[in-house]
Amino acid sequence: MRITGGSLKGRKLSPFKGDSIRPTADAVKEAIFNILQNSLCNKNVLDLFAGTGAFGIDALSHGALNLVMIENAPYSLKIIKKNIELCSIKEKVTLINQTVKKGISILKATGWQFDVIFMDPPYDKGLVGETLSLIDSSELLNKDGVVVVEHSCREKAPDDRLYLRFFMQKKYKEKYISFYDSILK
Repeated sequence: MRITGGSLKGRKLSPFKGDSIRPTADAVKEAIFNILQNSLCNKNVLDLFAGTGAFGIDALSHGALNLVMIENAPYSLKIIKKNIELCSIKEKVTLINQTVKKGISILKATGWQFDVIFMDPPYDKGLVGETLSLIDSSELLNKDGVVVVEHSCREKAPDDRLYLRFFMQKKYKEKYISFYDSILK
């Protein structure tokens, strides 16, 4: 596992054992960053179900200004902290040790808003629609922002929400990357 581009390109991240973490493949991260292109420069990024933190750290490497990661699994938190240290990015990262539901509630209460929200929930648990609804009702996404959702091919991308519009989907082997933007233009 490595950083795919930007200022930290090629930096190797902390290895991990077991299958409790399912990081986004480097090729998929590269494809997402190619789609997002320059929309990361000086932007705020939220990484939900952060796992190893690799996606969010890659976003910082591609020019993001700030990164907030939400994760509550102890082993994942340990790996994320190692990766933050390896990349010397502690001053740009806020790590919230909570469930995604509680973390979103905290962010809403503090007034945070994000330009890019990435989520990669555990597959086939019904968390895609539930989490998109939480994002939608919390108004965490800036008016020109985008939500990027990695999910299993067995789990359909939900339709539009009150403030979120589904606009694109790409398939990578057994997963989809679905994109939503704000209808509050």
